[in-house]
Amino acid sequence: MVFGCLVDATRCARRALLFVAIGPFGPAVLGQVPHAPAVVPAETITKAWLGPPFQTAKVSRGNSEVRALIDSDPATKARLSSTLSAAGRLVSRNPVVALLLLERDGSVLFEKYQQGAGPEDLILGYSMTKSLTSVAMGQALCEGLVASVADPAERYADVLKGTAFGSASIEQLLTMASAAKKSIPGAGQPVQGWTSDLLRHHTVDVRSGFERFGTGGPDASALGEFEYKGMDSQAIGAVIAGATKQPVPDYASAKVWQQIGAEADARWLVDRNGDASTAEGFGARVRDWGRLALYVRDEMASSRNTCFAEYLKKATTMQIKNTSNHARAFGGYGYQFWTDNWRAKGVYWMEGYGGQMVATDRRSGRVMVMFSTTDAVVSEAESFMARWSGEEP
Repeated sequence: MVFGCLVDATRCARRALLFVAIGPFGPAVLGQVPHAPAVVPAETITKAWLGPPFQTAKVSRGNSEVRALIDSDPATKARLSSTLSAAGRLVSRNPVVALLLLERDGSVLFEKYQQGAGPEDLILGYSMTKSLTSVAMGQALCEGLVASVADPAERYADVLKGTAFGSASIEQLLTMASAAKKSIPGAGQPVQGWTSDLLRHHTVDVRSGFERFGTGGPDASALGEFEYKGMDSQAIGAVIAGATKQPVPDYASAKVWQQIGAEADARWLVDRNGDASTAEGFGARVRDWGRLALYVRDEMASSRNTCFAEYLKKATTMQIKNTSNHARAFGGYGYQFWTDNWRAKGVYWMEGYGGQMVATDRRSGRVMVMFSTTDAVVSEAESFMARWSGEEP
């Protein structure tokens, strides 16, 4: 999630204090983090989310061949020395947990971990999960398990029937355009503390949320208009589970994770019923987040599966204007990907709470993966991506 810090520093500070107090998944004791106010401690996204009270499901890499990520050659590093220096500054003066830069050929230009993180940690991506959920949705569509994104979502998920999520088309869910209850501005949660109750305290569950927040009333969104709300993403998960007749982590294992050449299994946070939180619950190694981005990029150019390529092109280009007060640096939204960033044009983004991002530049094919503890680093990271993507490969 991105909290509008780019346009309103005062509002950003208030939100940072709020989320420091409650944490994205509940109360947390913060350590001393220099440089900027912490939104979430590094320990939360690197290790704590994998143990009690949280519950996770495995996303298996199976026996798939690992996609090799080798170091960029010395000539490339010499030619891009200014980029490497800028990357070093980005990391050193901000509470960045990890930064990975991949060239078009998938080689590693830069890789750095700090705040106790390491290359084998499974790092929680928060709302970057939405983009992965979209990729899985594309696979279900192109396997023929979903006939069309124009279909009403309730055709595939009984749990959505009688709600605004069910009457919305799948495409409207993908573009955050259902008529469900609006979320807290900037947070994506339907009510304060919902995510903590769902994943930390286990006092609510995804299924009951569809009925609770999928009714009309004064807080309803306008059907067909963009309103950033995580429950639309949860409803996409229900469609995938219903259409494929299996839990989302199992389907994503076979149709996404075992396709990207992942080096390690990933994990997905689940609620008390075992349903995956498809809005914010996925975590993986940093390099595997990079491999996911390379996979999406490469599949768009592939002739093997034209249905999937066309779906991903739509997913990563503007399908609806961002007319909300959320993430104002982005002019548009695709299918659970952010688009049309005014700083870095031609780049599409997976974005997550606290400064998590995976950015891919269409022209150069370059990929940036960054994890942080604060949204305060976002604008600098976006500007860095703009400069790097503009350099000749």
